[in-house]
Amino acid sequence: MKVFAVICLAACVAFAGVVPVALAVRPDEVVLARQNGFTVVNLIPGNDNLVTVTTTEPGTPLLPVLSGNVLLPPGSELEAIELVSVEWHELGTGLVLHPVQPMRPFSQWNSVGFAAPEPAVYSSDAPFPTEALTAIPAGNKTGFRVAGFLFCPFRYHPASGRLLVATRAELAVRYCENSVPVQTLMPGQVEFGADMVARLVVNPADVSRMVPPVTAPDIANELDVAVVTSQTLKTALRDFNNYLGRKGYIAEVFTTDTIYARYPGTDNAEKVRNFLKDMFATRGLKYVILAGDVQHVPYRTGYLDYSPYNVPADLYFSDLDGTWNANGNSYFGEMTGDSVDLFADIYVGRLPLDDATHAATFLRKDTTYELHPDTSYLDNVLLPFEDLWSSIDYYGRIINKNIALALSAYSPWQVDSMLSMPPWTVVAAINSGRHMFHFAGHGAVMAFGYTFSISNLESLTNTAKPSIVNSMACDCGNFDQNDCLGERFVTVSNGGAVSTCLNARYGWGAPPNMGPSENLCMEFYNNYLKGMTQGQAYGLAKDFYRNAAFSQMTYRWSVYGWTLQGDPTMLMWRRPPQALTVVHEDTIAAVPQQFEVVVECGHAPFRGARVAVRHGSDLLGRAVTNAQGRAFVNLPALHDTWTLTVSVTGQDAAMHEATVRTRSAGIAPLVVYDYMRVDDPNGRLDPGENVDLSLVVRNVGNAQASGVTGVLRSASPYVLVTDSTSSYGTVAAGDTAVGDVYHVVVSRDCPQGHRAELTLVVSNGYSSWYSVFEPVVGLKYARGGLWAVHDTADFVLGVCANGGIGTTQWRGEGLGFIYPKTRQWSSSAMMHGGLMLGTDTVWVCDNYYGVPWRQTSLNFRMEESLRMVVPAELGEQEYRCVISDAAHPEPKGLTVTQRSYVSARLVHKDFVVIEYRIHNNSAEPLTGLYVGVACDFRTAPWNANDQYDFAGTDSVRNLAYIKSASSGETLALGVRHIYPVGMNGYANCISHNTYINDGFTKSEKMKFMDGRLRSTTGTTQGNWHALSSSGPYTIAPGDSQIVAWVICGGRTVTAMAASSDSAMEWFAPPVAVAESEQGRVVRALSIAPRVFSGRTTVSYSLSRSEPVPVVVFDAAGRVAESFTLVPQGRVGSFVWRPAQAEGGVYFMKVGDAGGKVVYVR
Repeated sequence: MKVFAVICLAACVAFAGVVPVALAVRPDEVVLARQNGFTVVNLIPGNDNLVTVTTTEPGTPLLPVLSGNVLLPPGSELEAIELVSVEWHELGTGLVLHPVQPMRPFSQWNSVGFAAPEPAVYSSDAPFPTEALTAIPAGNKTGFRVAGFLFCPFRYHPASGRLLVATRAELAVRYCENSVPVQTLMPGQVEFGADMVARLVVNPADVSRMVPPVTAPDIANELDVAVVTSQTLKTALRDFNNYLGRKGYIAEVFTTDTIYARYPGTDNAEKVRNFLKDMFATRGLKYVILAGDVQHVPYRTGYLDYSPYNVPADLYFSDLDGTWNANGNSYFGEMTGDSVDLFADIYVGRLPLDDATHAATFLRKDTTYELHPDTSYLDNVLLPFEDLWSSIDYYGRIINKNIALALSAYSPWQVDSMLSMPPWTVVAAINSGRHMFHFAGHGAVMAFGYTFSISNLESLTNTAKPSIVNSMACDCGNFDQNDCLGERFVTVSNGGAVSTCLNARYGWGAPPNMGPSENLCMEFYNNYLKGMTQGQAYGLAKDFYRNAAFSQMTYRWSVYGWTLQGDPTMLMWRRPPQALTVVHEDTIAAVPQQFEVVVECGHAPFRGARVAVRHGSDLLGRAVTNAQGRAFVNLPALHDTWTLTVSVTGQDAAMHEATVRTRSAGIAPLVVYDYMRVDDPNGRLDPGENVDLSLVVRNVGNAQASGVTGVLRSASPYVLVTDSTSSYGTVAAGDTAVGDVYHVVVSRDCPQGHRAELTLVVSNGYSSWYSVFEPVVGLKYARGGLWAVHDTADFVLGVCANGGIGTTQWRGEGLGFIYPKTRQWSSSAMMHGGLMLGTDTVWVCDNYYGVPWRQTSLNFRMEESLRMVVPAELGEQEYRCVISDAAHPEPKGLTVTQRSYVSARLVHKDFVVIEYRIHNNSAEPLTGLYVGVACDFRTAPWNANDQYDFAGTDSVRNLAYIKSASSGETLALGVRHIYPVGMNGYANCISHNTYINDGFTKSEKMKFMDGRLRSTTGTTQGNWHALSSSGPYTIAPGDSQIVAWVICGGRTVTAMAASSDSAMEWFAPPVAVAESEQGRVVRALSIAPRVFSGRTTVSYSLSRSEPVPVVVFDAAGRVAESFTLVPQGRVGSFVWRPAQAEGGVYFMKVGDAGGKVVYVR
């Protein structure tokens, strides 16, 4: 495999965005089996967001390959994916691995010749594969930007038979921002897409901060489901469209005649797709239902280089990026030249309807399954299989066994599986009730091998127990050329299936492992068990294998041809339906209002339930329940004689429906949140801000509202509301109002891009209306990288997220140190710099020169990439990252939060301050720690070697420096420890020839840091290094220590020293309490749950056992409750039950620690 790379614009190179990815494989996830005299390696990944494929070249060793996806910021393009580090574990020696066999269609019944081991590969002991990592270009997944990778976590040495597995691998995913257009989404699309993306990518925690831009809500224009059909079937689908409304979907029927007349395209299929692209961009489309057989609704085939070449691909109507015909040759979806994205943006289902009778039959099945299921059959699965290639002992039992294992691991299932199951046995099983039916064998247009055919359909009687049918077999989903088995299963009226997903052309296998078609089926069942709609489960299965489909024709074929015939919005039962408890008013005034619905299941709030309020077939409003099980449905003006229907649906929950009557009440106001203004120069909330907010409200009712007030609540752990009330006065119908300001405090630890959940409760003394909104804190998707550039002052300095300074390593990435800015940028004044930590001559963790000297130690691992902090806590430019000692052979459990600060003020133009907060995450105290910063400065011009410097130290200042001459220098560069003030330390100027050239050992580094080695003058011209250290430090378990250095310059040593003095006066750690935590009483505090209704538990760890004051403040900063904790020991807990507190946000202060809680009454 080869590494994919994209050369980006120069503007992107200045700040390389990086997403770090850590992969782990446990040895017990690897299964070694014997087949055909060879060892077959199988891998069952423990991460649900990864799937496995295999190496592909016939005759080479067969090894599992991990396929994964990484979320990038919107508008980004993938630059490269690099393998940073790997930890290997030996699985065995003397193994002869099974060679890769050619993939083949299942319809190829005859014996296939065995591909013998390739002699050139198997006789060599060179590691295989030669390239373990392949990068897959980024694409758009419902507006989110996602890139892929294929990584083989194995290393095989064929001649010796030695096999190793990567128990840990670290990848660096590099990207360039502002490279492709960014899709703006509607709020409903963001929630819909974010859920699926979080299930797909290996960095789901980044979803909230890498959200695409969001438009304002437009409920009147929103569209969830487009039902595309012919004019002939439009009336027949009216009831189905109304049923979608019962489920809370905004659905609309569109006829092909209208679409063809209004949208451009080279043919009807392209016109339909352009219509869907428009609905996605302007109305927030999420699903499309192609309701009608091919005489009613068009289809598209993708062209692939294997007979019969044209493969039906409903993915064309789901993946809405590009044209699928970029080369303009009218062959759509080709492997090369057509720029096919392959990610599903919306979810598609096809209904094989010929006439109104078919439409009625399908609606009956769909509603029977979703609304009135026979609970006796929901844990029954039918898994018949046949031999595929008996000559190599390859049967359908492999995929069916894996399906049975997955289902049984979730809950007890009744499994009915048999080799060559007779048709009458299959009929009897379906009639008795089989929820799921997967056939594994050869197929034909009208049949599942010898197991079941169209002629058996008339014997079915399972009308009350419709099945979900899928298969990896060939041709049984050939809907475009025949009335195939997949269609007939759905349209037959006496039973059959509620849906099928079958291959429209060949299915593909890859013995001795499962092939593309089997993997897709298996992934559907994995997705089904996670809980999602049918369309999402099938679509996400294809998304997971998108990486293989990008370069392998067999996977592309399988992704194209596997066709869902069914309702993509259908929720699938994983257990018998659970009863919902739904609470709401049974009579409401016929006025605009906010209708509250509370949903519980088993006495617990039910999150994610869809609530719909309808009058007849008209959907008046809908909402989704929050974490407290509450939904707020905004209703328009109503008639006082109406009877409304409230329907509630959710995963594995029986639909709840109830009526609500309206009563005459004239007119009424309805005042809700409209938009927010931040009283800040940049107009946004930022980490660390103490700021006023103006929340604009709008009266969407039909009457004036008087005496309007607002209360703001926060459910975010990073945002505290300190002034929570506002008065809006009188708001006329249709008008907006701005009250007096609210005030919030944003934690400085709030991540950039955090979506803070706020609730505004607006009241007029008679009614209250709730609005939930999520403003973004800081930059929506702040850039992250391995290195970044400070360029605000009279220098340019690279800072790195691996302990490096200037560059990531010797001659690594980064711009180095350009000082002053007039210096040629091709000539850095620093070859390399780095952080050093050490406790003794054995344990030193650093990223400075090592043995040999050109090889830097790289003992630090990036935990959080570099990000700009906006606004800067100190000065005008700040970068932050987190590194750890995890890359050290003997890590001590340390993490280091690195912050670097630069000021734009003229008096501060010659220095940068780098702060390191060292956290001891282990259970043992860290003693005798010395910390140092070393810099390989150079004063010579760009065309001279680094051997023309002089050096010196200032022991009073703990300043080590390099200068351009022994006297009368014109340039001086130095590094100085400045914090903690007065800490013991040593400044050294180190000769390259004496200590570095033959390798800078850990022992030498430690002795320079702790003062056992000293070198304080450099009076001879040469190559000199500057090192400033401090210590020793003791850091208790769970505690931390702040240390800081200044890197400075000047035209003379005197000017440089004065610059370092200015830095020391200017710098103060931006923390609320001093960095030394030895005097703190409360060392650690945990409150769980943070959101509670009855009580919450506060756990603590104390430095000493003594009484501790506890004070609880409300959102306005008033004391709500106070008492004294008398601990029984240094570690303990207590339960807090609010005495008389109203529901809302509270801040609990326990001694010198605290935390925020939300009390729900």
